[in-house]
Amino acid sequence: MPIGLDYLFRRSEMSLERTLPIAFGLAAGASFYDLVWLKKKKE
Repeated sequence: MPIGLDYLFRRSEMSLERTLPIAFGLAAGASFYDLVWLKKKKE
């Protein structure tokens, strides 16, 4: 594997480890917000 590709792959792996928890947090927050909003809308 060329050095450039290996470097890119390692960088993307690192950023994945950082962005996955953020993405999960945003998704959980959005679904929680949706649940609250839907409950308020039904009332």
